[in-house]
Amino acid sequence: MKPRHYLLLASLMILAVFVVAFLASNSQNVIAANRPIPPTPAPTATPGPPPPNPTTVPLAQPLATQEQALEQLSLYDSQMAVWAEPWSKYTLRSQPDRITIKAYPSRAAESAASGWNEWFAPEIEADAGSVWAITIKGKAQVTGIPASVGEAYVTYQNGVTYVISQRTGSLLTIRPVKPEK
Repeated sequence: MKPRHYLLLASLMILAVFVVAFLASNSQNVIAANRPIPPTPAPTATPGPPPPNPTTVPLAQPLATQEQALEQLSLYDSQMAVWAEPWSKYTLRSQPDRITIKAYPSRAAESAASGWNEWFAPEIEADAGSVWAITIKGKAQVTGIPASVGEAYVTYQNGVTYVISQRTGSLLTIRPVKPEK
């Protein structure tokens, strides 16, 4: 055979490889085209916005005990209340019926338990976290509370309930003690 024949034979073999490769690739596309296309999966449902994060700076250590809560309260109360019968942290032991301290998981839970049934925005609840409700019975004049025009203080006849954030130590609200029936 002449060298030209080898060149022609090699060219035909290369052409045959291309034709076989082309037909094989087209047959895969034909097979794939005959298969049904699976549906696109639906996106997962979002549960809604995430709960808000607190925006206030917490205490280095939260108010974990009743004694810590009462000590924190004494800082506020000493600056804003005048009691007909003064109290101290020792009053809790000497007159246990005069001071009550209860922990609640949130401001709304405390409000519901005390009969006020207030609603708080999620951001407020997140900032407050768990709360302490400290009730001190007795007559008190408390300043810093909006009273009627011209009054510098409010007089509470039956006592005062203070609500303090366990997380921040902040005074959240002051409420009158409801008279006992």
